[in-house]
Amino acid sequence: MTTMIIRAERAEDGWRMVDSDGNYPQGGKIHQTRQSVYRDCAVMYPLNSTWQGRKISSGYRIVID
Repeated sequence: MTTMIIRAERAEDGWRMVDSDGNYPQGGKIHQTRQSVYRDCAVMYPLNSTWQGRKISSGYRIVID
């Protein structure tokens, strides 16, 4: 089982999704709010899939079975 943390990173003109390896899962897509980043995480990594994701205090934790 592998774990990865995805968090919202401040950019010049908004927020973007970045994983714990420094990659941009959405290709650097800019969001207006941090909440928008975490909403996209919930859609991309639902709890009942192979990639089980959930919001934590430091970002969004993805557990790969």
